[in-house]
Amino acid sequence: MDIFHNSRLPFSKYFIELLFCNDSNTVKDELSNFGQELKILVTNKTFIDMGCGIPEISGNMNTISKLLEATNYIGIDNKIEKGYEVINTFTQCEYIESDLLNFVQNMDKSKGNIFFFSGIEPITLFQDDLLEKIKTEDYEEYKKDQITRAYIDNLLKEISLKSITGDIIIIGAGISGLNPDKYGYKKIIEKEINMTGYKQNSISIFIF
Repeated sequence: MDIFHNSRLPFSKYFIELLFCNDSNTVKDELSNFGQELKILVTNKTFIDMGCGIPEISGNMNTISKLLEATNYIGIDNKIEKGYEVINTFTQCEYIESDLLNFVQNMDKSKGNIFFFSGIEPITLFQDDLLEKIKTEDYEEYKKDQITRAYIDNLLKEISLKSITGDIIIIGAGISGLNPDKYGYKKIIEKEINMTGYKQNSISIFIF
């Protein structure tokens, strides 16, 4: 099934501000308190971007995973553009064209993982004024294949079956109603993000 992932929306910009700004005004060279907390959780794990979208733009998340000292970055989406160019990235990076659920069902359980979700809401949950800004020529195709709550629940269940102690789920803006705590995960951090047009204006972190 198609995943609606609007990579053009600037979640990564706000994420970077959280990682590097203790005062939310000035980007500094060192990680913020939140960034340091997250780095401890991410270090030496595989960062899996669930519904990564356009590689040229999701390179931002790739770079963030490097800054947090993940061992590698994997971007998963059911449609990966061919001939893409990724900038500001590191070598331990790959993009895989796959349905998210199929990918998780076939993944290895033997190592630590970070599962990152952002921007895979069903279209109907976006505000109308925001939709007007993000319509594309294939918008009607997106609407036909929007993600469902049942699909998300099955995905979280499969993730829990493949998780080991210390694995992390990060839920960013543009996605709401996910309940990893139903499947053995526990929320440990929640930070507000000042983004308009979303029902979910925070980043939540869960640990297995």
